[in-house]
Amino acid sequence: MEPQPPLPLANGHGNSIVDRDVWLACAAPLSRLPTVGDDVYYFPDGHAEQCPAHLPAPLPAPHFFPCTVTDISLGADDKTDEVFAKISLRPGLAAASRPDPGSSNSPPREPLSYSIKELSQSDANGGGSFCVPRYCGDHVWPKVDFEADPPMQNLVMHDTTGKQWEFRHVYRAKQPRHVLTTGWSKFVNAKLLVAGDIIVFMRRPNGDLIVGLRRMPRYAGTLHRPGTGGDAQDPDQPPPPPPRNALARVPPKDVMEAARLAAEGRPFTVTYYPRKAAGEFVVPRNEVEGVLDTLWEPGSHVLMQFAEAEDTRRTMWADGHVKAIHQKIWRALEIDWDVASSAISAQLGRFVNAWQVQRIAYPSICGGLGDLCYPLPLMESESQVMAMILEQMPPRTSASPPNNPPRPGPGQKVNTIMLFGATIHVVQSDTDDDGYEQLNRDPPPNAAGGGDDMDHDSAENI
Repeated sequence: MEPQPPLPLANGHGNSIVDRDVWLACAAPLSRLPTVGDDVYYFPDGHAEQCPAHLPAPLPAPHFFPCTVTDISLGADDKTDEVFAKISLRPGLAAASRPDPGSSNSPPREPLSYSIKELSQSDANGGGSFCVPRYCGDHVWPKVDFEADPPMQNLVMHDTTGKQWEFRHVYRAKQPRHVLTTGWSKFVNAKLLVAGDIIVFMRRPNGDLIVGLRRMPRYAGTLHRPGTGGDAQDPDQPPPPPPRNALARVPPKDVMEAARLAAEGRPFTVTYYPRKAAGEFVVPRNEVEGVLDTLWEPGSHVLMQFAEAEDTRRTMWADGHVKAIHQKIWRALEIDWDVASSAISAQLGRFVNAWQVQRIAYPSICGGLGDLCYPLPLMESESQVMAMILEQMPPRTSASPPNNPPRPGPGQKVNTIMLFGATIHVVQSDTDDDGYEQLNRDPPPNAAGGGDDMDHDSAENI
């Protein structure tokens, strides 16, 4: 997508300085944002994955809605510093075509520089210093005066909510390494940082320094598995209150309200926190429709792109095979990943959306995913869905030729024999040893003349 200018604060509080570049730097790897006017699909089941608990009631059908993006605003949670996007949607597709974003004559914007580090236990214990990545000290922050004794400088940064922080940056030449000293303990205690949190240091093209956070999950998320996404929560066993530094979450009532308005064809707004394992639930229309007619079957070979670590922008591809296809379009594919690392398998997830993977094309026997989900009614079990698919499949043809008895020509006879349980038809001439035999095929054109012509040709060649 084209770089966008800063967008306004989503909820109108605080002094957020989040624009598109800052949002993408602080978001989980491979996150993205739509633009106003985009045709998309909204998935309530994916929206529900941003909740702290199961929904109080089943979501209305259908399980995805075509919409047009009418507004986007970005911000950061004032308690957790996590970036989010508020996306306003209007059910239905855009009435007019959008102008080509590449037709703008504005010069390209200089990209944001940033560096990422996952906090260790020693980083988060508030001991007074923090060793930063070398790339950050060399390329993101201003150059330190190496001639000074010791080489050091004071840095002023703003967090994603707009609050100002001051740090002392010291370069220790003996190791060598860049270290934050004064100001780090205060920041750790104020933000309630723990091991596993991700800190993001950024520098705008104008030199402004920003510090952002990606939060490590503090309690298990509610990943709605296909077929179970509307289960009501037991009122006698409410979930424990999250700790103060828990991830920001979307209230279940907001998801139910958005799904209701979408089903009624009325405009609505959703809040999206871009984090690991939380699927992108506002998806470009062409990506969704591109997989609805794709032929899926158990055993299909797929590839999925992922980031190996939080602190790298390099991506890798994982191989897997479809284990099962579930009745809802959201996370319809159950994948067995061909990776040795259990950590990578957990990162990829067992249930994925069809538009998240690339299918390696082989001949397929199953129907399209679109037939599975919409507009046909949803089935209650996977076996019923598979039965529906099999009914729609064309009859398969055998790879072996039919073993029908051949029609004998003049002066021929057909002998039938059994060999290893199979019936074989042998065509044999009524002549003596000059005849020929043919198994399960029509005789050649000169067969009607008997064996004399064949011997005559051979004599001429001699």
